[in-house]
Amino acid sequence: MRQFPLREPELASAFGHAVRDPGEEPAVLGMGESLADPLERLVGSPRGCLTHISDLLYIAWMRYSRSIAIGSYFVGSAVWVYWILDRQVFFGNPDGDWAVLGFLVLVLVGLGFAVNRWWSLLLPFYFVVIGIPVGYPSTNRGEPVPIWFGLLLAWPPAVALIAIGLGLRKVVERRRAVAI
Repeated sequence: MRQFPLREPELASAFGHAVRDPGEEPAVLGMGESLADPLERLVGSPRGCLTHISDLLYIAWMRYSRSIAIGSYFVGSAVWVYWILDRQVFFGNPDGDWAVLGFLVLVLVGLGFAVNRWWSLLLPFYFVVIGIPVGYPSTNRGEPVPIWFGLLLAWPPAVALIAIGLGLRKVVERRRAVAI
C-alpha cells in the first residue's frame, strides 16, 4: 500500500484511533480522487462520487459544527419560549416536566461540549431576551410570573450545565492528547 506524507496532525486522534497518523492513508469510501467540481460525476463508477461526498461532509462537520450547535440552540430556544412556555404545554403534568428537564440538561451540557468556547456561558441569557416580548403566558393557568422572569431565575443553572459540558470537553481532549 502506498502512503501519503501528511506531515503533522492538526488535532489529536479521536478516542484512541489512529486516524490522524501522519503516515496513514486517508480513510475514504473508495480509492478515487476528490472531484474538483461538486456537481461533476464519474462515468461508470459511483465510488468517486461517494468519496467526494464523504470528503465534503467531513469538511463541513469540522468547519461548521460550532455554528450548527449555536443555530440549533437559538431555534430550539425560540420554540421553547414561544410554543412550550407561552402555551404552558406541560402545566399540571409532572411526568412531562421531568422529561423536559432531563432533555434540557442534555441539550445544555451538549451545547457546552459542542461549542467549546467560554463565551458560550452567555448563551442562556438569550432565553431571557427573547422572553421579554412574550410577557405573561397566553394561556393563564394559575398565577404565572412573566416568562422572562422565570427564565432569568433559570439562567444560573443553565450556565452551570454549559460549564459542565465545557469541562467534559476539556477532559476528553486531554485524554486524547495523553493517548497519543
